[in-house]
Amino acid sequence: MEGEGKIGPRNNVNLTFVQPFGDLLEVKMWANFNEIKHHKYRNLTYAQAKDLDEYRRFDYNTELFRNPSKDWLYYDYQKLKWTNYDIFSFITLKLSENFKIALKPYYREEEKEETSGSDKVSGRTGSNPGIQISKWTVKRWGAISEIVAEFEKIKALAGFQYEKQSWDDEPTKNYWLNPDGSKTFVGWGRYTKSINDSYRYSPYVKLAGNIDRFNWQVGLKYLKLKESDNEGYITSYDSSGNPYPQRESKLDYGGQSYDVWLPTAGLSYTITDSLEIYSSFGRTFQQPYAYMPIVNLYYNLYSKFQKMGITMQDLFKEYNPEKTDNLDIGLRFRTSRIELYPTIFFSKHKNLRTPITPGWKDPDNPSQLLKFQGNPVSYQTFVGKAKGYGFELGSNIIFSDYVTFFFNPTYTKLKYDGDIVSAGKLYKTDGKQVIDVPEWMFTSGVILNYKGFELTPTVRFIGKRYGDLAHDEKMPSYFVVDLKCAYNIKKIGPIQDVRFALEFYNLFDKKYIVSPDYYPGAPFSVYGSVAFSF
Repeated sequence: MEGEGKIGPRNNVNLTFVQPFGDLLEVKMWANFNEIKHHKYRNLTYAQAKDLDEYRRFDYNTELFRNPSKDWLYYDYQKLKWTNYDIFSFITLKLSENFKIALKPYYREEEKEETSGSDKVSGRTGSNPGIQISKWTVKRWGAISEIVAEFEKIKALAGFQYEKQSWDDEPTKNYWLNPDGSKTFVGWGRYTKSINDSYRYSPYVKLAGNIDRFNWQVGLKYLKLKESDNEGYITSYDSSGNPYPQRESKLDYGGQSYDVWLPTAGLSYTITDSLEIYSSFGRTFQQPYAYMPIVNLYYNLYSKFQKMGITMQDLFKEYNPEKTDNLDIGLRFRTSRIELYPTIFFSKHKNLRTPITPGWKDPDNPSQLLKFQGNPVSYQTFVGKAKGYGFELGSNIIFSDYVTFFFNPTYTKLKYDGDIVSAGKLYKTDGKQVIDVPEWMFTSGVILNYKGFELTPTVRFIGKRYGDLAHDEKMPSYFVVDLKCAYNIKKIGPIQDVRFALEFYNLFDKKYIVSPDYYPGAPFSVYGSVAFSF
């Protein structure tokens, strides 16, 4: 991408503390601070994505024109700041050779601050080009407790997790841009207030053991979640023109509860020292996420949705947890020269995260589609079912101590199981490949080692995918070549395991699209790093 923006700086600090107390008690603590600031990339339309020769480096404006209708696209009005704080503790008490108790308390805090330019920022007298500055903070704290019992042929584990989450959403600040480059504060934008905490709790059990050459494991987890209720506010103005937040129930959302049983099972059999066959089953659960894009959409089109009789909670009615059942059957074959890991897999999905475009008409101009930022209204929700199967192969051929070849292909058929009905619109999806899922992809390359030097040329292939439910927008397949170079030194004075590395991504500057949002893939890029321990 082109422009004056920066990716970074990124500041990261990790601290680890380990303290045993005799043979019975051990305390570990890990703390992390991570902060990154970066300007946003500008995504393309599908029409632009088909002409990457022209639009590959299409980005935000790199200068101010002293014209608000253009200046809202200035790169420095499009930026993000993420900050994370994490503290994890691991307290293990060994009661005997066969029993131990573990307690794992934790605290996590995440902050996001975002500046966004917009062609329509609401104020007292209407909408004008401007910028919006928003910020939210999520705090999570909880603990995992476990009891582990180990015997000669069986291992048993029982645990319980409890977590609370608080959400603090600061009112969005709205500014209009002036022709002289200054900004005028015109009130607050989107604001939703969490009136209680979210929580989750999850008891679980696991059993594992072996009988001669058979290894087995089974597990069961129950997961219960309750989301917080959120109250909405809109900006109003007093008789003097001063803005203030006013309660608006049409902006309320949240309060859903979810629960699910999550079984797992696995079985393997060692045929020879080099060959093992295995099978595993598991159910996964993904809590709905990415609420803020819909909150922002609703706020920016508040007057339109109000006339249409649509509340924000209506947009969240289909926010259901994604559930997936996975079954794998595979082999592990290992010799001194060849490693092969073929696997066939089957999957069943419910409530897939899916982009929809309802085709709503503008209530103020019924002959036109309702639009947001110049495009028909579109948003992501959790609808649709899918079934899939496929094959993957992990393989390494070790020609010598200096040369290893690897080839890792994957074939996936993941098709919608039935048509999708969402927001009053029918989407003909039955039997079509799920969007953004290629049938074929692979990674292949060679690892060359000699006296501390390491050279790894790699080829990545992604097959064609589709960016819309109708399969009208095809993202073509592409190859990308990368190269990694490294030099390893075992010891330099008190410093050990020193590694100098240079990584060249997209070595031949291939043009490609990475997602249905139509972001161009990274051009030729070079990264350097130094790692060591002491």
